[in-house]
Amino acid sequence: MIPLLFFSLVVLLFQDANASCKGLDMDDPNYQFTLFHDNKTLVKCSWLTENDDKLSNRKTTYCPYVELHCPISCDYVCTTKAPIQTPTSRPSSMPSTSPTKLPTISPTKGPTKFPSKAPTNAPTGPCADSSTYEWTNDLGNTVDCAWLTKNSKQSRQRIERWC
Repeated sequence: MIPLLFFSLVVLLFQDANASCKGLDMDDPNYQFTLFHDNKTLVKCSWLTENDDKLSNRKTTYCPYVELHCPISCDYVCTTKAPIQTPTSRPSSMPSTSPTKLPTISPTKGPTKFPSKAPTNAPTGPCADSSTYEWTNDLGNTVDCAWLTKNSKQSRQRIERWC
């Protein structure tokens, strides 16, 4: 006979494990995103799979950024799994005994020496984006710091990716 408390715990763990996958069984029909090379064109998740010749490149380029909105188009697999084993032993009915060891001996070393190097000078001016720094994004386009926030809908994803 399985105790009710144990059964309830297993059911709760199973429910919690599946809760994080909820809503990932279909693409969000209202979600749109802009293309990296064209910040004006909005596309839906279905765009990722519309052209078989471009399918692999589109998924590789965009799915890392949109997979939680487009789990079906991106072949996203929720990795949260339910427990696969039951606990190995039942809890004891009595609490364990109190600790028997005495506290450890007080520290014997004195405080560490002060740092040997003096601090660096304070900044001389406000922080600012570099006006000359450029890099190549995933699509092979040369971009600068202003590109990160050029498209307000993509700026968070771009900053997370490139900063």
